[in-house]
Amino acid sequence: MERELLRKVQLAQLEIAKDIKRVCDENDIHYFLSAGTLLGAIRHKGFIPWDDDMDFGMLREDYDKFISIAQEKLGDRYFLQTWDTDEQYPLPFSKVRKVGTVFAEATTASTLRHKELFVDVLPYDELPRDSRDRKKVRRKIFFWCRLLYSKDKVKTWMHHENKLYRFLSMCRFIPFIICSHFFSREKIKSKCSEVMRKHNGENTGFFYEQWGDLAGKIYVSADCFSTYVDVPFESTTFKVPQGYEEILRARYGDYMQLPPEDQRENRHKVLEVKL
Repeated sequence: MERELLRKVQLAQLEIAKDIKRVCDENDIHYFLSAGTLLGAIRHKGFIPWDDDMDFGMLREDYDKFISIAQEKLGDRYFLQTWDTDEQYPLPFSKVRKVGTVFAEATTASTLRHKELFVDVLPYDELPRDSRDRKKVRRKIFFWCRLLYSKDKVKTWMHHENKLYRFLSMCRFIPFIICSHFFSREKIKSKCSEVMRKHNGENTGFFYEQWGDLAGKIYVSADCFSTYVDVPFESTTFKVPQGYEEILRARYGDYMQLPPEDQRENRHKVLEVKL
C-alpha cells in the first residue's frame, strides 16, 4: 500500500480497537496488545510505520467471555467473525470487522463473504511443560488447522510474491486438501478446539498464542500475564502484559532493533481497500 493509504488504514483500525477496548473495560475482560501491535506500542508508541494490521490478545477465559458478548456490545457497525459465525472462515481466532469497508486479501479473496477492515483478537492457551508434549500439541494444531484451511478453500500460498514459492507452498497443501474430504467441517473444528484447549486449567506455567498452524512454536511463562499495564499507543493507551519484554524477546529477539529497510513492508497482500 502507498504510505498515505496505509496511514488511513491504521487510523481506521485504531478506531475499531478503541471500541474493542471499551467493550472489554465495561465488561471486566482482560485484554492486551499482541504480536506486532505490542512491538509497535513499545518501540514506536503506536503502529510500526509499515504495519497493516492490529492484534489484541486475551487468555482463553477472557476470550470466551468476549466472544459471547462482543457482537451485541459492539453493535451493528461491526461483524464479529469467527469460524462459527462465518462458515468460510477457518482461523482459530476472531476478527472484529467494520461494516461498510473493504480490506480484501489475496489468500481469501475468492472465499470469504466478509472482507471488511478488521482487528484480530487472539486467544492464548496453556502449553504443556514437557517438551515432547509441546511438540505433540504443535503437530496436532498444524494438522487440524491445515485441514480447515483446505476445507474452506483458503489459498494461504497466495501471499507469496515469488511464483515458485507460491507453487511449492500450494503443493505442500495437496495432502491436506485430499484429507479434508474425509472429515466434516464441524469435526475438524471440534478436533482443533479440543487440542488447543486441552491443557487449560493445568497450571503448566506456559501460554502460547493461537495464530494458526504455527501456534505453539513461540510460548512464554504464565508470569508474563500476572498483571497488565497501560502504555501509550498513538492517540490513546492500551493494556500490555507486565512481562512484555519476555514476550517480545521470544518472538522477535532483539526487538528494539529495526529490520533492514528492504524488510519493512506490509505483511498482508491486500487487493482492495475501501474505508
